[in-house]
Order: sequence, then structure tokens, then C-alpha cells
Amino acid sequence: MVQFGFFNDIGNIQDGFDGSDRRELYKRFFSIMPGYELQMEQTIREIQYDFERIVGESEKEISIRVWVDSSPYSVCGYFCLCDLLRHAKCRLSKVVMPEYWQDDENTMSKGGWNSVHPGKFYQFLNLEKDVPQIE
Repeated sequence: MVQFGFFNDIGNIQDGFDGSDRRELYKRFFSIMPGYELQMEQTIREIQYDFERIVGESEKEISIRVWVDSSPYSVCGYFCLCDLLRHAKCRLSKVVMPEYWQDDENTMSKGGWNSVHPGKFYQFLNLEKDVPQIE
């Protein structure tokens, strides 16, 4: 599992996720912590690793499933991923978070994927659909 991106819904992403614009954005977020430079560089390395891993898996034509909800960071991350993989030959599918779901016998929930217990993701697999080429 890879968590794609970091603040994809904020700032300029045109020069990549480790370009000068993104580094300035990360600096604004991380600079509230003492010694933030090390944490910022570690985060950038993790982002680069995740990108390389996604591209590597797509080149092996391994299927990629994306979990997307309606939050801005999720939608932006989804379209960044689609752009990254636009020429890939792998199967790309998505599971879109329903607006509401029942998480036990008496409770209806609304939220993002972060509100789903890890052991419950399988309950949403019936919503998986192939990503159309236009996306």
C-alpha cells in the first residue's frame, strides 16, 4: 500500500513533488517544528520512493487499485496519479468512497477512507471499477 502524495490539493505541482515550489510549501508546513529540515527531507524522500514504486509496479504491468473519496486532497491525488500513469500499460482501477455507508447494524457513516477501519476495506471491493482512459 502506498499513500500517494503530500498536500496535492495545495500549491503548484507543475515542477514535480520535489521542485522548488513544493519545497517552499513543505518548508512552510514543517518550519513550525525545531530541526524541521531533517523531517522535511525525509518526507520528500518518502514521496519520491512512493512515486518510484508506483511507476515501477506500473511498468511491470501490475494492477493498481486506487481508493479515492471526495476530499480535495484525495481527488487531487487521484488525478495526479492518473496523469503519472497516463501511458502505463497496467490495469488501473478505483474504489470511490460512497457518500454514506452502514458500518454496523445501527450506524450510518460519512467520511473519507481514513474513517474506515483497516479490517473493513474488503466490504467496499464490490465498488471497484476500471479507470476509463479519458481520466
